[in-house]
Amino acid sequence: MGYWDGGHSVGGWGIAMMTVTMLLFWALVIGGLIVLLRGGLPRSGSWTRSSDWPRSGTDSQQPPAGPSGSAQQILAERFARGEIDEAEYARRRQVLDDDRLSTDRTS
Repeated sequence: MGYWDGGHSVGGWGIAMMTVTMLLFWALVIGGLIVLLRGGLPRSGSWTRSSDWPRSGTDSQQPPAGPSGSAQQILAERFARGEIDEAEYARRRQVLDDDRLSTDRTS
């Protein structure tokens, strides 16, 4: 029987490689569609923080306090978000209170 390629057939390994390649191709296509439909790659690690604004899934419309917030307010927000523990909060709060008292006495 004559073959169109001059008498050579693909063989067993050729069929296996074509099958694996086709499965990988369709896995990439389907995976890419899933990623696109879900809204991109998941955001985790050092790229984002849980305290980034706007927060998804919350009703908060206020951005986090910037440089205009008082030091005590910023400290309280950091404690509320869990960035610092209670001992660190108390220590820093004491420093802020001492600074405020010394400023009040000099003025």
